[in-house]
Amino acid sequence: GIHRPVRFIVGFSDQTCPPPDVYAAFNACASKDKAIVNCVGMGHHVDWNEFLKLRPWLEGAAAQ
Repeated sequence: GIHRPVRFIVGFSDQTCPPPDVYAAFNACASKDKAIVNCVGMGHHVDWNEFLKLRPWLEGAAAQ
């Protein structure tokens, strides 16, 4: 299982990775440092504005 810090992004309009499947993966993830970002209307892509919100976390995780 995953035990490192992890962030999930769920697009509520994603037909490739439907939201219930993403939530199931999130709930099954063993990491103690996990979070999920909900994106209403987003399909199977990462919205640039949502990426920018996660960027500080990504940069901090890369520095570890």
